[in-house]
Amino acid sequence: MRTRDCSPAFSPRLPVAPSPRLFLLALLLAVPAHAAMLMSPYLQAATASSIYVMVESDSEAPVSVDFGETTSYGQRASTESLGLTASGTYVHRVKLAGLKAGSAYYYRASQGDAVSAGASFRTLVDRGQPFRFAWMADCRTGTDVHDGISARILSAQPLFSLYGGDLCSDGTRESFMAEFFRPNELALDASVPFFNSPGNHEGWGTNTRAFQQAPDSASGTQDFYSFDCGDLHVLVLNAMTDAWAGSPQYKFAQADLSASAKPWKIVTFHTPAYCSGGHGEDPAFKAMTTDIFEPTGVTLVLAGHSHFYQHNLVNGIHHLVVGSAGAPLYDPIPAPYTVTQSKSYCYAVADVSVEALRLSVYNDQGVLLDKLNLLQKEDIDGDGFLNEIELALGSDPEDPNSTPRWLPSPTPSSGLSVSRADVQLDLAHFRRDRISLRGAVPLDASFNPEGQRVIVDFGGVVDAFVLDGKGASVPNKPSFKIGRPGKGNSVGFVLNLQQGNFASVLGSAKLKTQSMKKDVRLTFIIGGKVFDQKVSAKVRVIGH
Repeated sequence: MRTRDCSPAFSPRLPVAPSPRLFLLALLLAVPAHAAMLMSPYLQAATASSIYVMVESDSEAPVSVDFGETTSYGQRASTESLGLTASGTYVHRVKLAGLKAGSAYYYRASQGDAVSAGASFRTLVDRGQPFRFAWMADCRTGTDVHDGISARILSAQPLFSLYGGDLCSDGTRESFMAEFFRPNELALDASVPFFNSPGNHEGWGTNTRAFQQAPDSASGTQDFYSFDCGDLHVLVLNAMTDAWAGSPQYKFAQADLSASAKPWKIVTFHTPAYCSGGHGEDPAFKAMTTDIFEPTGVTLVLAGHSHFYQHNLVNGIHHLVVGSAGAPLYDPIPAPYTVTQSKSYCYAVADVSVEALRLSVYNDQGVLLDKLNLLQKEDIDGDGFLNEIELALGSDPEDPNSTPRWLPSPTPSSGLSVSRADVQLDLAHFRRDRISLRGAVPLDASFNPEGQRVIVDFGGVVDAFVLDGKGASVPNKPSFKIGRPGKGNSVGFVLNLQQGNFASVLGSAKLKTQSMKKDVRLTFIIGGKVFDQKVSAKVRVIGH
């Protein structure tokens, strides 16, 4: 049964029931003799078992789509519902259902005598299967740049694309046709479905709603939604609707991310939570990041709006502003959380597997601007966190009951060396003890510190931070740095931290002198290995 997505003004009121003869005549007059498909079909709302073929037409007459696993097709579906544009055209939504996951299908659309060219697509994959996706945002008036990026994304052969809004300068149909639905974009969208988070330029009005179709999700709305592909969970939010605490969008984001058990979680929306330069930060999404994204294990946030590339790293989440596939460029301004940036037109391509999420950002000429290589590690200590470094100092090595709270069961590795372990205990101030630790640890040649989450337990006071591409903590207090494997795969590390509570571990009765040597227990979890050994620390006591 077909339904119409239009305002009540388009539902005619008949004062009397027409006779069957008059009704048939009215129906014939309502359908143009030569119904026209106004542009080539494109794809939306892909899942592992279904996809929507979207066809804009000047007629309500049903659109049919022949489809199958060969060019002989063999199956047919027809218009399920209609979206009505402000210009009076109809966007037919034809759902192809009962598809196989990770499989190729061929299709063509027809309406009356008009038949589209044939095209093909692949359905989304099941868990455990690798795939590729692409990202771009803010096309607008830079049509030459947009044309080039569309062609480059098509050549990368992603399974789907995520778009960050501002696809055109305004929400008119004319703007959509001139700036977004261009030949290169339509060639891409005929085989690669896109999921768009609308921006402030096209808005979330009649035409944007007509041209987009979201997959079914627990949100029960087209405004914001989520979907899964392989080992990835994607939450698509909408900057054009309320995102503050208590709003339906906020509540959905919280419930959705909390419920997902996928190893990779990413969130997309138009206005970035963290951005320096351009339009700056969005306070609602910044609050949502702190309240929801960080506690639920989000790895990556993709946004646009500010027309440049900027990679920001905050509390373990990579916030990427990949913000111009044609819109006029702005000047990025580095912030303390900025890893790298470039005043460039840009797009991104990501490869996802259960083990890794590898994302590359390119300029419009295909030159690499930045690369993320995020790896999942085995949760060897059973605390629910992956891909992290854990370090604990402060337990008595002779007391079996003083094991750090996260000490795992695997047999510890050997090879950790500590060249310096200096501790300053401040008895006059709570949690103001200092530690300076320097050493080296043997790791595999593939070890990459970028994006690693670091947890330090210094006498029961826990700090958490994230490493940048150079292996340094972000923010830089507390200070931790680790290198990359060199000769013999030995990796040096340095920790300088103030705010521990080491005195409570040693006990005030043991602090009779201002300087002493003390054996302490160091537990270091890194690169999938566990090191647990006794370390001789030089302890200095102040504040008697």
